Amino acid sequence: MKNRKPTGFSHNWLKKIRARVFLMLPSILGALLCMMSLTSTSWAFFSCKIQSSYMLVVSENWQAQNALEEEIIEEFARAYDLDPDDVVMMGEEGIEMIGDFITINWPGIPAGRTYMSSGFSQVEGDTVSIMTVGSPSDIKYQMGIKDPHQVMRYVEGNGTLQHDFSIKIKGRHYFFVTNLDSSRVLDAQATIIR
Repeated sequence: MKNRKPTGFSHNWLKKIRARVFLMLPSILGALLCMMSLTSTSWAFFSCKIQSSYMLVVSENWQAQNALEEEIIEEFARAYDLDPDDVVMMGEEGIEMIGDFITINWPGIPAGRTYMSSGFSQVEGDTVSIMTVGSPSDIKYQMGIKDPHQVMRYVEGNGTLQHDFSIKIKGRHYFFVTNLDSSRVLDAQATIIR
């Protein structure tokens, strides 16, 4: 029996389907509510108005989140002279948060690419401890955090890397891994204690 690795295609496809269903759900419920309440014209108008207002808010939030991610990638790429296409915002993919612990499993980081997590909030004086295991163990990579002022602090090496980052600025911080190899794929696993 062969073990199959989950592919980005199936996971991303599922996320898109979930997002579309989530965006369509208020429309469907609103239409049903409108049809059920035809006897009371004012109630039907009121419920349709609520439903359309909710859809507008959900749509605006989704657009704002996408714009924020694109802005983060562009700023990061510009500050460090990277091609924005080489920076991938991973969102919640491969990330599990339990209290102050974040575990990350990013298989298949292509050569020359940077994978970046969604942000996590920290305050000045905090310490963020990160241990990353890169496989194959001879591939050189960088791992670190980017602060709200776009400053990247990282360590570079191969195999297992561990570092404690002192937080100097309050705000959203982003964990990243950059595969420095020119041709091979890197699998990265990390544990972040914040």
